[in-house]
This record gives sequence, C-alpha cells and structure tokens, in this order.
Amino acid sequence: MSRLYNAMTGTDAAAPVPAVSMAPDDGVWENSPEEVPYIEIGGPEGPVGTVVASSAGSVASTSRGSGAAGFSRTGPTPQTRPYPRLADASPPLYLSVRFHDFPAARQSDAPQPSEPDASLVVFHQPQHPISTEYKEVWEAIVQQCRGNASHLLHFVAPASEAGTTTVILNLAIQAARQRGRIVVVDAHGERPAVAARLGMPSAPGLSDVLVGQCPLTLALQPTGIERLHVLSAGEASPVPPEAVGRSLPLVLSQLRQWYDWVLVDGGVWGENPQRDALCAGADSLYVVARDADVFGAAVSDLRVQVRRLGGQARGAIATRLA
Repeated sequence: MSRLYNAMTGTDAAAPVPAVSMAPDDGVWENSPEEVPYIEIGGPEGPVGTVVASSAGSVASTSRGSGAAGFSRTGPTPQTRPYPRLADASPPLYLSVRFHDFPAARQSDAPQPSEPDASLVVFHQPQHPISTEYKEVWEAIVQQCRGNASHLLHFVAPASEAGTTTVILNLAIQAARQRGRIVVVDAHGERPAVAARLGMPSAPGLSDVLVGQCPLTLALQPTGIERLHVLSAGEASPVPPEAVGRSLPLVLSQLRQWYDWVLVDGGVWGENPQRDALCAGADSLYVVARDADVFGAAVSDLRVQVRRLGGQARGAIATRLA
C-alpha cells in the first residue's frame, strides 16, 4: 500500500512518476481534459505493467521490476485521447406480414360443363365438312397476317346472335392444332360465353384483372386443348369504363408478348365504346355477321367507324345455320 501511495504521490524518490504533458498533438484532441487511462494487470501487489499509445503509433510498455517502487515509462509522451464511446445498440426491425387471398381466384360453386360445347365442331369432329371450312378461314387469316412475330385479332359483330364466340373458339382450336401458342380473350362483358362453351370456370377472368382483384398470370386458364389458353370474362361487376380504356390495352399488350396469337371476342360493336376503340391496337379486325347481313348497311357502317378510330377491318366471316 505504501509503495502504491508513494508512486502516486511522487514521494518515492527512487521511481518518481513523470508528469504527463497535456500538449495537443495535431489539434484533433486539443483542449481534452482527459488523459489516456492505463491498464493494470496484477493483483494485490500492485500493477505489473501498463500499455499506453505513443504519438508515433507504437506501443510503450512499462514494467515493474522486483525492486522498483514505482512506474517507469518509455517512449514519447502518451496522447491525451479518450476512449471512444460505443453507440447504443438499436432494437431489431421486424417485417410485419398479412395474407390477402384473391377473391376472384376462388372458383365458382356453380356446376360447370364437363367438356366443350357441341357447337365446337372442330374439337368434336375434325373431319367434318364445316371443320374444313374453319380451316380454310384460318388459313386466309394467317395469309393476311404474315410477317409479324405475334398477332392480335379483334372480332366484332354488327348485331347480337351472329355467332362471334362460336367462330372464335373454332378458329382458336384449329390454330392450336396447327402452330403456336393461342389465347382467347372474352371481352364480351355484356353476354360472355367463352368459359361456358369450353366447360371451364367463369372466374377468375378479364374483369377481375381490370378492377385489380386478380393478377393476369392467375386469371389465365389452360384448356384441355394443347397450346390453347383462355382469359374468360370473369365475375367482377361492374367494370368502370375508364378501367376498360386504361387497363385493357395493357393486358392485351402483355398477352402479345406471351402468345403467338391473341383472339379477342369484342362482342357487339357499339355496346362499349371504350372496348371498340381498342381496334386501333389490333393487327386486324374481322366482322362476324350472318350471311345475309355481310353486305348490308350495318357492316358497311361498322367498317367506316373502324377506319375513323384508326383500326383496320380486313375481312368478314359470314355465318349460317347448317
């Protein structure tokens, strides 16, 4: 105890404690009132060594000899830099989650047909003479659309009960059997029939995508026919007109990147102006009309309106009951 007291008070003449200079080094720690503390290693006999940092970055060590009464320091005067303070540890951040299912992705409880409708003659009787007619019509369309990597075809009718959906599905089946990837889009929101004709659920579908209830990838449904998919009309109702004009072009543009042929059932011309305006983005528009109406005033007026909207009506498909 007396030796430690003598070393601290400087009364031990044999080993006086040198005074520590408080002169600043490079100005960074100027006017710091604190001295670098030393580390004591030892027990009740007192410190046996001290480690201090020198101004040149070297470490100066002092040791206590067997007969020394105090400390001896070697090297330059230690710097007066306090130890840095450790920052308080921040609490961990967790990611909160919540699950939301897509209502449109839940299939309807209503009973569904087990197979495609009998009107799809190309599916049920590929060798039938009417199936041959559909093959010839499709070949004429392919001939008109040569040169494009993907094709968007818009089908409309001047009046209801013209058979637009039946024509589109038979052509799609014929196309799927020949080449490429095909998707049929049921944009006939007033009287949708694509899903029912193919024996598939009506939802999820296009309307659910347009109102943001279902992503497009989940709404696309494979059929029992290889390479043929369907985007049915869906069950979300009503679909705001602005959603049709704003979102439907984006949907069709995306489908063109995924499929070689996109066949759109546009329903009756004039029932939905926002949908009719999409004809400008199609490669071709085809009018489906009863045989007696193909050269009538309604079809002629429709062709004029398509031209004014920037679309291209490239042909008419005449239908008749056999």
